[in-house]
Amino acid sequence: MCYLKYILLFLFISNISFAQKKYFDIVFIIYNYNHEPVENAVITLTDTAFSKHHLLTDKQGKAKIELIPGNYTLTISHPQYFTYEEQISFVQSLIKTIHLDTKENELQNIIVTAKESKGVTTQSIIDKKAIELLQPSSFTDILELLPGGISKDPDLTTVNPIRLRQAGSVSGYNTNSLGTSFIIDGSPINTNANLQYSPDPSQRLNGQSDNKKRTTAIGIDMRSISTDDIEKVEIIRGIPSVEYGDLTSGVINIIRKSGGNKLEGRFKADGFSKLYYISKGIDFDKYNWSINTSLDLLDAKSEPRNNFETYKRYTASIRSRKLFLFNNSDLWWNVNLDFTGTTDEEKKDPDTGYDKVDHYKSSYNKLGISNSLELKLKNKWIKNIKFISSLRQETDKINQIKYVQLPTVAALPVSEIDGEYDGIYLNKDYISTVKVEGKPLDIFLKLTSNLSVSTSRVNHDILLGTEWTYSKNNGKGQVYDRYLPPNLSMGSYPRAYKDIPALAKLSFFAEDKAKISIGNHNLILAMGIRTFKMTNMNKSYKLARSFFWEPRMNLQWSLPKLFINNRSLDVDITLGYGEHKKTPTLNILYPDLYYVNYNQLNYYHNNPDYRRVNFQTYTFSRENRDLTVANNIKKEIRLDLGYNQNNFSLTFFEERMTSGFRSMTFYKHVTYKRYNTDELDHSTITSPPDLNHLNYELKNDFATYSKTENGSTTDKKGIEFQFSSKRLEAINTRLTFNGAWFQTKYKNSKPIYKSPDAIVNNQKLPYVGIYKDDEGYLMESFTTNFIADTYIPKLKMNFMLAIQCSWYNLTQYMKKDRYPLYYMGYDQIIHPYTEQDKTDTYLQWLYRNHNDLDSRREPLSLGINLKVSKKMYNEKITLSMFVNKLYSYNQKYVIYEVVQRRTSSPPYFGMEINFKL
Repeated sequence: MCYLKYILLFLFISNISFAQKKYFDIVFIIYNYNHEPVENAVITLTDTAFSKHHLLTDKQGKAKIELIPGNYTLTISHPQYFTYEEQISFVQSLIKTIHLDTKENELQNIIVTAKESKGVTTQSIIDKKAIELLQPSSFTDILELLPGGISKDPDLTTVNPIRLRQAGSVSGYNTNSLGTSFIIDGSPINTNANLQYSPDPSQRLNGQSDNKKRTTAIGIDMRSISTDDIEKVEIIRGIPSVEYGDLTSGVINIIRKSGGNKLEGRFKADGFSKLYYISKGIDFDKYNWSINTSLDLLDAKSEPRNNFETYKRYTASIRSRKLFLFNNSDLWWNVNLDFTGTTDEEKKDPDTGYDKVDHYKSSYNKLGISNSLELKLKNKWIKNIKFISSLRQETDKINQIKYVQLPTVAALPVSEIDGEYDGIYLNKDYISTVKVEGKPLDIFLKLTSNLSVSTSRVNHDILLGTEWTYSKNNGKGQVYDRYLPPNLSMGSYPRAYKDIPALAKLSFFAEDKAKISIGNHNLILAMGIRTFKMTNMNKSYKLARSFFWEPRMNLQWSLPKLFINNRSLDVDITLGYGEHKKTPTLNILYPDLYYVNYNQLNYYHNNPDYRRVNFQTYTFSRENRDLTVANNIKKEIRLDLGYNQNNFSLTFFEERMTSGFRSMTFYKHVTYKRYNTDELDHSTITSPPDLNHLNYELKNDFATYSKTENGSTTDKKGIEFQFSSKRLEAINTRLTFNGAWFQTKYKNSKPIYKSPDAIVNNQKLPYVGIYKDDEGYLMESFTTNFIADTYIPKLKMNFMLAIQCSWYNLTQYMKKDRYPLYYMGYDQIIHPYTEQDKTDTYLQWLYRNHNDLDSRREPLSLGINLKVSKKMYNEKITLSMFVNKLYSYNQKYVIYEVVQRRTSSPPYFGMEINFKL
């Protein structure tokens, strides 16, 4: 009985102790360096008594276990990643996010060039590894990795617009760059409210035109995008999902890095710029929350010895990512706070003389906040619901000081309404100060949901969504002294940007991606429709009167696998068709009034009190209420082959856009007076001339002004190809060969009004010709890029050798019509141009006896580029260098007996240091 008592007492105490032990949940989320979930990672937890608990991650990289609080040794293993080990301790439920590093001997997964996606949409994927080895200063440099891309010396003091699938470039055909959508972490960068430009149309400092810095209606200036925070870039050149709108050419989808606890930095120096970057990531594993912060500074010059033309870029970012776990769903919450500032500055060397006061400075500051909520549901039908919002406020300023020295006495009109008004005389020299203030405000809201429906043979992934955008400029606009203008031929007067209406658009889209299996054949058919409507425009505008529709379709056929030497040959054929529409921007829809002034009297007396100048003023509205969207129709076919980790892609495409935005000239009949002062006695006059007592001659003329029309055609077609080999194990080298042949036609799609400069019977020709074809350019280019990238694990070094060839660049000038289709006189009536008109005294001069320009063909240009990086101190520090045009060869060519280029080009090189602590 005594022993029994002790046994019962021991069991009672043991039961109490066991009952007091509590179990808590531990959730592990495992990612790789691309923030992609790692499936089938083995997680082992070893307690202090050396008992082991094993887990396996699912497709989302998650694993969950219940354990007693205490100290454990955590080990994570996977064949493709380094083994991860850590001592952990917990007293309550824990959510822990871990990033695994790729093994060095698994080099097949390391790609340092652009990777062609095998999905239904033609796109290039560029990850962090490729960007690091490329050593870019701005997003412009990244385009070198695309098929048809080629390295160029940086031009950071000039606007850098993007050009996708395009041969050459022609001034005035900016719809292609305007129609390329840039998206950062799900939020687009909107430039529709950008109205910033200098009112001075003359040549500015250093003999450069204002167009080299003007960004209105050209889209994103790629200089303003820092590359250091980028984790991955998806450059969609083909037909994108209907999720993406307000575009014609393509999509640049930028995904920035998140998570990690390392302090990272980068310093780069080359002949044109210096770049400084620092960032820090903070992971709160207990709360499954990460914060990333970064700072970036770029200081560039037009030329290393020129301190008077500079460009600076400042960026700062704070990004938060938080995961909330529920029983049947996960909620991801991302918040980004971003600042971007740029400064374009030009000034004269103070030793150059009288114009040493000339100065031009353009600054741009943007503060934006974006928010993303994604609810991932463990539901059979609804997979997720995602809401994205962003608010961006910009402050754009131009400050220009210009010393104006007139060669002779100049008169200035000052009236802003139609009629006859006196003007003023300007001093022979003065200083003009111009300020331009723009404050674009952009709001973006987007709600999407992904659904999944399956039948016996077909799986449907359905996307539904809606989107609303708002753009408004609340700036003061152009501010300057009307009586001290920077130029006498501006044609416009100051206007407050805040008086211009806002631009708002509501969109809806739906897409079904059906996956069909028929025997050994697999089909993916993605069909979608997008529609949008302008919501706050006056109904007198054509844009406001209807919905616009954008159907898109991609079909991919995966053929049955063919086995060669026990390895499968994968063959995919993809067809695509899509319509893509870009709405006009604010400066296109609501341009400034245009003023035409005719000097009727210019009486300049030695006595200032007796002087008088008189003008007839006409005002013209340049608004085009019939303007509609620019529509680009894309068609393409792509072949993808894959065998033993060797991949080949070949794409044929055609794009046709006949409604691009184009500034076109119009003519309006006007009359004005020409007063005669010959009868005045200049020595006895005691007051300014009285117009009522002067004889005059009534003159007729055509006043010219411009409007934006859907009047340009851009036709593209081409072939893109890329071959990427398996990394050769003996030398750890991957070979990539890519290239592209592009052909682009630029021409007018609407008739052009032209008036010849002919003088007949001592008067200007009273007719205007209307010509079908006025200008046209056929441009072709063929480029190839051979890349060998080598990784040496023992030395921890990366090498990339690229041989870039531009085989030829062709510019063929298309013929202009010599005879017009129609003509118009002062009566503003349009008449057909007939055979009899060719011998008419006046109408025969509408014949344009111009010279047809010869075609220009630039022959072979070859360059060899080298990029090297070396990791040191346990991979905490990386030293890198690059030399572009280490060797170059340019085949000479002659135009009009003048040699156009040298046989070699000077190299461009730089170095940088990176650290990750």
